[in-house]
Amino acid sequence: GDQMQISVNVIVQATSVLAALLTVILTAQVRGDRAAGLIAPLLLVTCGCFAAAAANGIETTLFALFVTASFWAFEGRLGNRLGLSMTLLCLTRPEGAYVVAGLLLLRFIGFRRGMPRPSIWPFAAPALTIAATAYLRWKATGFFLPPPCVALLHPRAGQLTEGMEWLGDSLRTAISLVLLVYAFVAYARGRISGMGARALALALILVVATVPEGRGALPFADALVPALPLAFIAVQEGMIEFLDGPSA
Repeated sequence: GDQMQISVNVIVQATSVLAALLTVILTAQVRGDRAAGLIAPLLLVTCGCFAAAAANGIETTLFALFVTASFWAFEGRLGNRLGLSMTLLCLTRPEGAYVVAGLLLLRFIGFRRGMPRPSIWPFAAPALTIAATAYLRWKATGFFLPPPCVALLHPRAGQLTEGMEWLGDSLRTAISLVLLVYAFVAYARGRISGMGARALALALILVVATVPEGRGALPFADALVPALPLAFIAVQEGMIEFLDGPSA
């Protein structure tokens, strides 16, 4: 009989949609102990650029999934899952190194004195992955650094200005990010939870690393999508503070 043939485009788009759904689920799991934990996933599913990324069939939502999974495992002190998530993150995109570096920095400076911190050993696997991919890249192309890093180190004229203009356009596209005012105000008052502060810091690291690369090649703020789950977690934590005081 006839064999059913499935287009490669259908497979990659289905993978992208599945990754988006799993990202929403993980965002809800970051604070799964109360109804307020639904704020971040609700903001995520109503964000137009996240929906556009889920349908475009490239690795954007898969990268966002591993960013979220890494943060979830980091906050839960889940060593094996943290190491696996960060390794997959670095294999998905070279920009995963920014997230690994950000989490490592937060591991040292992002917790109050006396609070339990994630173990250091899960960072060994992504570090080896980064080193291995750099070596293979050098063998194949003659360059150790990936194109995003080269763009940061050797910018063309006007590249940063284009990146700032892109950021402004992206913020107008993802209009729900205006709610970040809750996170910034709560942080300024010293009332945001530690998790909210760390989510905000990691989201800003992703944005700061992206903007100097210039204007994104894809529409609908696609390059901003991996930072959205973290940004909305920060919004959620800020809103919790405004609703009922600082969370535990």
